[in-house]
Amino acid sequence: MSHLEKCSYPYNPYRTIDARFAKLRRQNADIIGWLKIDEMLDEAVVQRDNDYYLDRDYRGYHNVNGAIFLEQTCDLSTRPYTYLIYGHNMKSGAMFGCLRNYENLTFCRINPFITFDTLYEEGRYVVFAVATVSLDASSWRFVDFTKLHLSVVAYRQNALNALVQQSKYISRIGVLPQDQLLLLVTCVDDDAERRVVAARRIREGESEDELLRLSAKTNLR
Repeated sequence: MSHLEKCSYPYNPYRTIDARFAKLRRQNADIIGWLKIDEMLDEAVVQRDNDYYLDRDYRGYHNVNGAIFLEQTCDLSTRPYTYLIYGHNMKSGAMFGCLRNYENLTFCRINPFITFDTLYEEGRYVVFAVATVSLDASSWRFVDFTKLHLSVVAYRQNALNALVQQSKYISRIGVLPQDQLLLLVTCVDDDAERRVVAARRIREGESEDELLRLSAKTNLR
């Protein structure tokens, strides 16, 4: 079976922490990144276990909104192929409550870009799927996100196929198992389901103008 090889950060092989994050980590050493969706979200991302920040903000203070946090098993010692990030679906639109905007086709067409910078590199991503998926392995809507943390290409491809199939949109933005993925995940009314906005890193040589033109051709499935 073909595997993806572990790799260092291409422009930061010695994992020097960016000065911006060195300053932020004086407030909280759990801060590992910053997530931004233009005019909608601009928040620190933390990582500890998957429970600690459910009712704490990024500084560690108790807050019903919680914080946006990276999956606890995501290892930043090498460049991850998948970032799985969680946040509460707040009715106020705070945290990942804002992701419901992607349920609107017009919004999705004109807002395909997400910025996620980590301690070690900057990242610009383009949305390729928006879906509500099941956590029940027996459901036809099930997507196994754990497969996207594996290095086996076939497993990643199968999980990507399932995710794209569940997307409410048909997108012209292609995605490959070797792409670096950014998955934003939040709860919905059904506890057995999750909303996911899936994006992949913009590839070397790709034009954002061209990706925006492709995104404008997104249609309902």
